[in-house]
Amino acid sequence: MSEGLAAYRRAKRRADLFLFAALGVAAIGIAFREHAVGRFLAVVGEAAFVAATADWFAITALFSHPLGPWIPLISRHTAIIPRQRRQIGLGLRDLVEKELLPAKEIRRWIASIDLTEEAL
Repeated sequence: MSEGLAAYRRAKRRADLFLFAALGVAAIGIAFREHAVGRFLAVVGEAAFVAATADWFAITALFSHPLGPWIPLISRHTAIIPRQRRQIGLGLRDLVEKELLPAKEIRRWIASIDLTEEAL
């Protein structure tokens, strides 16, 4: 198994765990809503569930079609990394070449090095 696939599976497992843990906290809070602690758990659990759902969908949707590729409006916005892999790579290449390490700056840096001074 590739390292990238293993990292994806770990992230997905973690997102699943947080999703179900948040759902559990919300369910416990809702069950005991008549008590102050229950209301607190319900509010915290519901907020955590919303955040965990967004996290789960982001991790899952970036790499796959969680609801299936057959839903036209949703499938365009899922499996983004596999579909756009080449464009993402080209964009990163351009960023490094033009913004982070432009040839003009590298030439200027090399020209500023005094090799005789460095050698002594």
